[in-house]
Amino acid sequence: MLLKICHLSLLNPALHPRIFYKHALSAVEMGHEVSIVAQSEASEPFVQEGVRIIPLQPFPRLSPQRLQARKEVLQKARAVRADVYIIHTPELLAVAKKLQRQLGAKIIYDVHEDYAHTLRFSTHYPAGIRGLMASWVRRKETQAVQWLSGVFYAERIYDNILGAAPAQKLVLENTFSPRALRQSPSVALPTKPYLLYTGTI
Repeated sequence: MLLKICHLSLLNPALHPRIFYKHALSAVEMGHEVSIVAQSEASEPFVQEGVRIIPLQPFPRLSPQRLQARKEVLQKARAVRADVYIIHTPELLAVAKKLQRQLGAKIIYDVHEDYAHTLRFSTHYPAGIRGLMASWVRRKETQAVQWLSGVFYAERIYDNILGAAPAQKLVLENTFSPRALRQSPSVALPTKPYLLYTGTI
């Protein structure tokens, strides 16, 4: 069954390695219709490698635009009328719930990281509110598991931090894809010892 799939993110760029290259291109290759609502400098929607990019104008992490952006994401996502929405930002759980209620769409939450843990130690936010933010995010995430169609975890170490049922969850690791080699020149191995860091835990 071919689906209309739409990815939603507030802070990630539209051409994010996990969202665009891992999720979207793989789904396009399987014949699905895929779009991404995420940050891009483009002024109008465009298609790249079969994926429709619906731009969200970039904004600073700590800015009033961040609150307004949620309304914009909801508006753009609703216009897509997808069968499945994959959200990549915990702030969009409320938006996703509206899409589920209004359109009957399936919602998948892609957990890139342990957001609550990251918030607790992040230097982006004042120290006095980090704990409150972390607790709020974890509460919203665990409540959402009750109505989400699925949860993807980006690393095995995050597996089931939200208490998802076995049939509801999938670990889709941020592992290396040979797709990157198709467009990259060959690199000769150095003669001295070297370290290859893949980005996974």
